[in-house]
Amino acid sequence: MEIQQCESRARSANLIPRMSRIVHDPFPMGLLDELLSSLTGGEFLPEAVREEIAQALACVDEGELVIAEARLLGLSDDHPDLPAVFLALGEVRSRRGHDEAAVEAYGRAVNLAKHAVDGWLGLGEALARLGREEPARDALRRVLSGTAQVDL
Repeated sequence: MEIQQCESRARSANLIPRMSRIVHDPFPMGLLDELLSSLTGGEFLPEAVREEIAQALACVDEGELVIAEARLLGLSDDHPDLPAVFLALGEVRSRRGHDEAAVEAYGRAVNLAKHAVDGWLGLGEALARLGREEPARDALRRVLSGTAQVDL
């Protein structure tokens, strides 16, 4: 599947609605590029990993959340140091209603990339759904204040 199609599908599924607010680059970038750039601090992400994340997001658009999660879990085993993988995994787990697992994935993403605003937002939202109000408020406050550490 073409990357542009995957980006379009992810955008239409509103999977990553906050991306346009966190990367302010003078040159237009695709949604997936923004996500990956924000999570890697602008570092290069291997094309194979980028493609696999895009395919997993396309599965989400098709309603295949279990398949998307399985793909991302395999990718996380192969690339345990890439926060983009764990952010995508957190999004999929949130959509499946698996908030404890989403907290785990988002937590891993923000531990790997303290600047990953979407990771902190996702973490705060998942914690709030679990009724863990104080850590949720901390995560969301820190996003607003620009600091990026929260005690789970």
